[in-house]
Amino acid sequence: MFKKNCKSAVYTAAFIRAGILASACAAIVIAPSTSSAEEQTSSVNWDGQYVGVSAGLSRATAKPSVNAKGTTYFNAIDQNQLDPLASHNHKSTNFTGTLFGGFNRQVGNVVLGLEGDFSLVDFDEQHTVNNVAYTSLPGRRFSMTTDVEAKWMASLRPRLGYAQDKSLFFVSAGPALSRFKYNFTFADEAPRSTSVSKNKLKVGVAAGLGYEYRFHDTWSLKAEYLFSDFNIGKASSALTTSTADGFNHKVDFTTNHFRIGVVKAF
Repeated sequence: MFKKNCKSAVYTAAFIRAGILASACAAIVIAPSTSSAEEQTSSVNWDGQYVGVSAGLSRATAKPSVNAKGTTYFNAIDQNQLDPLASHNHKSTNFTGTLFGGFNRQVGNVVLGLEGDFSLVDFDEQHTVNNVAYTSLPGRRFSMTTDVEAKWMASLRPRLGYAQDKSLFFVSAGPALSRFKYNFTFADEAPRSTSVSKNKLKVGVAAGLGYEYRFHDTWSLKAEYLFSDFNIGKASSALTTSTADGFNHKVDFTTNHFRIGVVKAF
């Protein structure tokens, strides 16, 4: 069975990675200028609430780690053959649309805020191998299919920015949420078979950086990069008639979002 919650160590490591990214970028974008008093003051007031819409590309990767386990049916040769085939990475690049909103509080040139977003990601990738002969027993063949699906993603991220005239540079990091479907099937001519089908809501982390340009009193253009990381979970499956043998499953999922949008401030 998939675990209801990912292990705390996984999220601790993921939040550390997000924090390192945010801290490194923050050190660049909020480094104060000392050349003149004018450079220390933004001519635009970034205080207040805002909403917006953006579009771009999403590069997503699902990384199944599937390991055959055997005591009576699968031997070491079978495991070495099956594991790489079942653990094939799934990659997809798709157009994505995002709705977002949040608020800012400005103190001098520093802008603090909180932003939430909802994106369509349209990830649905499948890897299938058919009628493959066992290396250990060429007269017998097997087939298996792995499928991973995610259709949307949401995040809630504190933001840290530096305002200079009509420009705002920012970094962000926080929790992310998505629903994942994972399906795996295996069958051979013995006949022996097994399958796993899971549909789970999972929490991950998201971190990114971006730039806004205020081209009108309350309108801005925004360009942003956002990285997200999820541990979808673990499962196990046993072969029919050989229940001591089967597969262990673990799946990770990452996305790289590149998007450009329009922001309306209030």
